[in-house]
Formats: sequence, structure tokens, C-alpha cells
Amino acid sequence: MKLSIPRSLSGLLLAAALALGARSGRAAGPGYDEALAMYRAGDFAGVVAKLEAGSKAPPVDIDASLLLGLAYLRLDRPDRAARAWSDYVKEADPTRSAKLARLRTLVIREGNVRAARAAVELEKQEPPRGVAGILAVFPLRNTGGAENGALVTALSAMLSANLSGLPTEEVIGRDRVERFVAAAGGLKLDDTEQVARIGRLLRAANVVVGTIEVSSTTPATVDLDTALIETASGRRVESASFVGPIDRFYAPVRDTAVILSNELGWPVSVLPQAPAARVQATHTKSLPAATAYGRGLDLEAHGDFDGARAELQAALREDPSFELARRQLATLPEAPMTLGAVADTVEVELLDASPASRGGVPGVFDPSLAVPLPPPQP
Repeated sequence: MKLSIPRSLSGLLLAAALALGARSGRAAGPGYDEALAMYRAGDFAGVVAKLEAGSKAPPVDIDASLLLGLAYLRLDRPDRAARAWSDYVKEADPTRSAKLARLRTLVIREGNVRAARAAVELEKQEPPRGVAGILAVFPLRNTGGAENGALVTALSAMLSANLSGLPTEEVIGRDRVERFVAAAGGLKLDDTEQVARIGRLLRAANVVVGTIEVSSTTPATVDLDTALIETASGRRVESASFVGPIDRFYAPVRDTAVILSNELGWPVSVLPQAPAARVQATHTKSLPAATAYGRGLDLEAHGDFDGARAELQAALREDPSFELARRQLATLPEAPMTLGAVADTVEVELLDASPASRGGVPGVFDPSLAVPLPPPQP
């Protein structure tokens, strides 16, 4: 997806709004004003160099992080843009943060596609290796009827959320895992070599795979079988199997998370209170809420954001305390957009303060001054 400098009248207006230098009201960080001038001139690489100079971490100043993300987006680097914007999403005022969180989801999705393709290409030159502390939870496979697919999706997401509570584990998100699985040619859960290979492509030291079957018996049961696999060797480190009645569908997820936590070196008994609570969390006890949540995740994965929104709202009507559904709804994009459109929207809606906000004079973006964009990254 190639990006171009806006050259239409609307593009000029967006850039002029940017030149006003919207700020949060805090003092500008070192180099911000110069970086803003570079951005107006189209020197996006210069913005990156200025704001990241002398530091390997994103800037602490949230306005600088917003500008840095925009520069990366104009350089066609969605992965870096999403990383830079993480500070803004956490620390900006709620309205502005919520807007960027929804747009950032689109950037993350595109970044995952690019990263998956790049990893498969790089594998031809150098075998990838897993990194300690990175865990990939593969989508659990539905071995029951198709009518239970949404519940299986929901339980997969719940297991991933529980394991995200571990202090030293970075748990790779569902969308990224699925993009890598697709780029690597698909996955058969009984093919441990392929499972381990995709895990290494994801740079995960360990992966969790498994199946869920919702029985058609009366009363129905939920049967969750999982395995923890070490990607370096393909060795199955731990297996867990739990069966519970359908009205306690959440219990196998919680029990499985505890077993896997123990095997990853974090027995729940030694965890601090907050991480222990996250590992053992019961996200909802409402089967209709869980099923609607799963449908929402599936629809979002297929780009049907309106349908996903309706399902996530239905989940919250069934269980207003269902925080996973609430967080998913909060980051759900309003509509599909190109990366260029995302950048334009961020400029006009998040960097649109009046000159009085900084006492500056409006600047005008001159497309003739723009530095040519480099070729898109794979």
C-alpha cells in the first residue's frame, strides 16, 4: 500500500491544520518544533531521526509520539507507527485516545500482514529463532459443530487474555498469529514441525495449540484440549485437558491458563495478586454474551466492522461487566481505511488546534518541498 503526499486542496488544508501544532497543553519536548517543521516540509525521515535521536524508546511526550507515528505512516511503516502511538493511546485524554485507538487497529492489521510476508521471505535467508518471553496462542480449532464456532473463537480469545497476565510473557495477538499462519501456508495442529516453524516466524519461544469440542449430548459439555510446544525443538512441553458442563463453559479456560502458567515458570501461588487474578479471570458467565463476543471477533477479522459492532454491543447488553467485549468495542475501527486515509484523519482530527493553543502562526504545507517517499517496506 503506497502512500503519497496529499496534493489536493483538502490535503493542503489538512497539512495547514497540522502546522498549527495541536498540543495537549504540555510544554513541547526537545526537538518537537523542529520535527513539526520537518513534517510540514515532507521530511518524514528527518522527523524520525529528530524524535528518536539519543533514545531507543519512543518519546515520552505523547504529542511527539503522535507526530512520530504519523511520520512512520508516511514512510509506509505501519508497524513502527503503531508502536509509536501506543504511548498516546495510553496517556492522552480519553476522547482523543479513543479516536486514535480505533485508527491504530487498522494500522496494526496492515502491519501484521506486512510482517508475516517479510518473515516468510527472511526465512529463506536465515532460519528464525524464538525469543524467551514471547508466547503465541494459536486460535483453538473447533472439532464440534459449525454452530459452535463463535463460542470457540471467544474461548480462544479468553485463554489468550488470561495468559497475557503473566509478568514476563508477551502474548502475540490473534490477528498477528492468523496472518502468520496464512503467510506460512496454513496449519495442521498434528503437524508439530509446522506449528514450531510458525512459532519461530512469530519469534515466539513457546506456542499454545489446541481444540475445543462442544458436545451434542444432553446436557452439553465443553471439552478443551491444549498443548504447550517449544518452538526450538518442536517438543510438546505440557498438555492439558478439561471438560465442563456448557453452563460453566468458562471453567476449562481458567483451569487451562493456570496449568500453562505453572509450566511457563509462574505458578499462580507465587504470582503477585494482580497478575494471579488476570491468569484466573472469568471474563463472563453468560453463554449468550460469550457467543456474541465470538461472532464479533469473527466479523471483525473479515472486515465487517458494522456487524462486529452490533455483536459486541449485544454481548455487553447480555453482560454489562464483560470487559473483554468492552475493550474490543473500544478499539474497533469505524470503517475500513487506507493507511494514507488514516494519516490524513489523524492530522485533521488530532492535530487540529487553533494557533492560540501554541501562540504560533499557521503554516502552509508546500507539496513541492516534500522529500520523495522510499519504496514500501515488504
